[in-house]
Order: sequence, then C-alpha cells, then structure tokens
Amino acid sequence: MKVSATPVVMLALLAWNCLMFMPYTGIRSWEQLVSLNSSSPVVYQAAGVLAFCGTAFLFWRGSYLNSLRFSSIQAHHRLFLLFCGYTLLSAPLSVSPVDSALFSCIHLAVFSAMVRLWRSGRDMERHLALFSVGIFAFIAVLYVVLGVRLRSLGFIPPNDLAKLAFVAMAFGMFGRRRTRIATTLLGVGVILFCQSRGTLVASALFFALLLFSTRNLVLKVGLLSAMAFAASFIFLIDHMLRGPLWAWIEQRVLLLDDLTRGTESGLTGRTEYWERAIDLFWRNPVVGYGLRTRETTFTTNEVALNAHSGFINMLLDVGIIGSALLLPALLICVYKGLRTPNLSSASTNDFVAWRPKIGPAFIGASFVLFAIEPVYINIGTQLSVAVLLFLAAPSPQQETTKPSAARITVNHLGGRFGAEWSPPRIQQ
Repeated sequence: MKVSATPVVMLALLAWNCLMFMPYTGIRSWEQLVSLNSSSPVVYQAAGVLAFCGTAFLFWRGSYLNSLRFSSIQAHHRLFLLFCGYTLLSAPLSVSPVDSALFSCIHLAVFSAMVRLWRSGRDMERHLALFSVGIFAFIAVLYVVLGVRLRSLGFIPPNDLAKLAFVAMAFGMFGRRRTRIATTLLGVGVILFCQSRGTLVASALFFALLLFSTRNLVLKVGLLSAMAFAASFIFLIDHMLRGPLWAWIEQRVLLLDDLTRGTESGLTGRTEYWERAIDLFWRNPVVGYGLRTRETTFTTNEVALNAHSGFINMLLDVGIIGSALLLPALLICVYKGLRTPNLSSASTNDFVAWRPKIGPAFIGASFVLFAIEPVYINIGTQLSVAVLLFLAAPSPQQETTKPSAARITVNHLGGRFGAEWSPPRIQQ
C-alpha cells in the first residue's frame, strides 16, 4: 500500500513544534525555570529537525535535494539561500564558529524540505488546517497535564503559548469556513488568556492585512468607515460614563499598572536591553557576531547578550550584510503575496479565495513580534518555524491573459486529460 508523503511530513512538522515545549513539562519551580533559561536544551530541537528533514528526505530523495536549484525557485527564495551561504562562509568570524556553521546548514536543510513540501499544492494546504487542529489539541493536553498557573499553563512563558496559538490560528485559515471560525475563536481566546499584548496586536494586524489587501476600494472604505464609527461611538459612550471601559482596558488588558510585569510596563524594561545591544552592535556592525550566538538577557557574557528584539538580534548575529539579505527576502514575500489577485471562485472549492495571502499576511504581522520579542529566523520557536514555512511557499503567478472563448479544454467538458480543442478554421 502506497503511503502519501504529505500528511506524514506534516505530522513530523507538528511533532517538531510540540517537542519545543517538552522542556517545560518537567518544570516544577522557579529555580528550575531559571536554570532552563540559562542553558536551554537543544536536544528537543535537534530531534524535531531530524524527524522533519529525515521524513522529507525519506519520501522525496531526489526532489528534496533538487528543490533549491536557482533555476526553479523565486527571488525571495534565492535571497534566503544567499543569506544561508553568507552565514556559513562567515562562520569562522563568529564568536562560536561551530554553532554558526551548524545552524546555517540546518537552515538550508529545513528550508529545502519546506520548499519541497509546498510543491504538494492543494494537498499541503488542506493539511495545514489539520495542523492547526493538532496544535490546539496539544494545548488541551498541556492544560490537562500542567494545569493553569498565572497567565499560562504550568511554567510555560505566556508569550510563547500565545505565539503558538497565533501560529495555529493562521494555519486554521486554510480550512473551511467552520474550521476558520473555530480556530480563530480558540486562538484569540488563548492569546487573551495569556494577556500577550504584542501577540494580540500582531493578530489584529494579520486580519487587517488579509482584509485590506483586497483591490475592492469600496470594501476598504466601507470597512474603515465602519471601524472608525464603531470606535468613536464606543469611546463617546465611555467618556459619558467617565471612562470605565478605558480604565478596564488599561488595567485588565494592557496591564499598564501591573508592577509584576517589569519596569516601564508597556515595554517591560526592553529599552534598557535595546540600548545595550545597539552599543554592542556598533562594535562589529558589518558581519555581526555569528548566527545563533544570542543567549539570554541575563547572561554574564556581554557579546552573547539577547536584545529582547528580533530585529536587533538579527543585526547582532549577522550584521548589516546578513540583514540586507534576510530582510528583503521577507519584504518581497509580503509585498508580492499581498498584491496577488484573489483566486477565481471556480478554483476555490469552498476554500478561501484569498488563501495565497495568508502566508504573506502572517509574515507581515510577525514583524510586530520581531520588534519586541527575541525571535526572528532561528528555528528555535514555533513562530520562526512558521515564518520560514510561509517564506518557502511559492508566490502565486498572476494571470496576464484571459483564455479565449473559442478555446475549450476537455477538462471543462468532463474529460480527464486536459488536452485543448480549438474549432477548425474556416477556409475562405
């Protein structure tokens, strides 16, 4: 019996995402959590990468190795390959040459598997919705095993759990209408439970990019007008009632008065780390200190300082040269994807017509988290893996010509082979 490769590879990818949370299942005290943060184990990441890349190689040996040929990939793929090549060649200049070279090779292997996975087409997109359901099922298991503690489950960092829900919510958008509604409600619910303000803003931006990327000007103006009217009406009523709604948002949602979340609550002390990291960056601005050389914000090794910002960490890791390769790859993916016309209704089969824009909208929304969270393309978190997966997706090709009414395919008549038929020419 022949086994379909796509669901098996997707299952390996789901297992990789779940393995990232395994270290937190054994944490029972704050002392153990601090010890984990100071020396985060990579064995689970290694197991996940081997499971995913090994499964892809097992099913797609030849096409896996040939999936990154320059002649068969697109501009943003080529830029990411150049980025990986740069980090590999500059590894001898890194403060940790072995780690930088190793993770450069891992990025290439993972990206190659993801590019090949997207070539499964619609089969891949269908399984992304199941992937979303699997993530929420995993969150339910964590709830049973770890229980609720403060704003999270067990000792899992609330922002990490919220980002996992954000990823699942984006993948759920590839499903049918009921799946999209259910995963959106579950995702927003988990994010609100974790009270992750950055993830909440990123989620709002994600849906805004999907809505406003349409070329229907009337729809854009209508949505903006409705949102402006609703916000004005709500805050007018709130002002008449002496501000109880804003006070509730400030104290319960934004938690601006919560001293337990650190100084300067809105940024939780990040500005201090940003200033230190920028000073460190100017000591070696061109090539950086090497890929994957960030540790924690509490490290005693100043060179390994984690800036608590993905963009600044990117500059520290790969310098101006590496950033000039990686950022354009992400921006080109977002720009091309959001400008792609919606698919025709005849080809959607109950799937959203704007599904090619889901990945670019997710990457664009992730820039919010890249700014305030210590993540970017480093395959160390679920968000980074999801961004890399959407970056590996091919950009939809825009149709430049419409088929002639005189050209009819056998497929349109119910045939199987797709051969084209043209009416005979009339000789004069």
